[in-house]
Amino acid sequence: MKAYILTLLYTGMLFMTPEHVFSQKTSETDTAIFNREQVEQVEQKDRPRTTTKPILYLVGDSTVSSFKDPYYYPRYGYGTQLFHYFKDIEIVNLALSGRSSKSFIREQNYQNLIQNLKAGDFLLIGFGHNDEKPEEARYTNPQGSKEDPSSFKFYLYSYYIKLALDRGATPILCTPIVRRNPAGLYKGTFVHITEDKPGYPGGDYAESIRQLGKELGVTVLDLCRRTQQLYEALGSEKTLYLHAWITDKADSVDNTHLNRYGAAMVAFLLREELAQTNNPLKGYLLENSVTPSEHDFLTPNPQYRTP
Repeated sequence: MKAYILTLLYTGMLFMTPEHVFSQKTSETDTAIFNREQVEQVEQKDRPRTTTKPILYLVGDSTVSSFKDPYYYPRYGYGTQLFHYFKDIEIVNLALSGRSSKSFIREQNYQNLIQNLKAGDFLLIGFGHNDEKPEEARYTNPQGSKEDPSSFKFYLYSYYIKLALDRGATPILCTPIVRRNPAGLYKGTFVHITEDKPGYPGGDYAESIRQLGKELGVTVLDLCRRTQQLYEALGSEKTLYLHAWITDKADSVDNTHLNRYGAAMVAFLLREELAQTNNPLKGYLLENSVTPSEHDFLTPNPQYRTP
């Protein structure tokens, strides 16, 4: 019979969790991690603008996007939960699972952005996870300048920041959220610092975003730093409940993708980061927002069926 640990979460709720989940080590290779983070094909329709009021557009990867999952705790990108913390502004989530700043520009959703972005809008940019992938279609170099056409900074600036500025919209950069490490150690790929691979130089993707924001005077919401602080404070037992579970067993946890509770928590951190800036988007924040509760957000999928 498997041993179990009773985990008392900070909400006071008890969960039965397999002991081996908490004894996982960090021996998993970057290749194994990356293999779990695949491009997913979803229908992308024309999305004509329906309002003359400002819109908050979101672009990014699976940590931002929406999903339709059969999972026990389905995947939710943090972009799906931002509506809890904003008022008087429409939020249009164009983010797509598996895309990098380089590969996203070939998508219909990027064309939707080009067709609709206008003066007074806001563009929230959340890439990084897939720019790290050592493959031609998605990889961007974290070390190059914004003038280097192979670099992460080049794609962020040329296809997103410049587009927004040229239209009179306001770009906002987000560093990528951490990948959950079951051992609770946050370094290397877990915080988006990669090693050199043949033909694919490594580097620090979050720092590249920080540098670009400073160079251009563009607001940076440092979700990498904030999620690392949160995950280190909570520990691996509690962060388990921020992430998607494929089945009702804890060892099916997806350490990259958030569940609805985790997405709401990251959206709240984004709200806190934005509130500390002088960016005009902060004028649309709801006042007196509170930290999302596990009780309200951690709910199993009612359509889940045991395999």
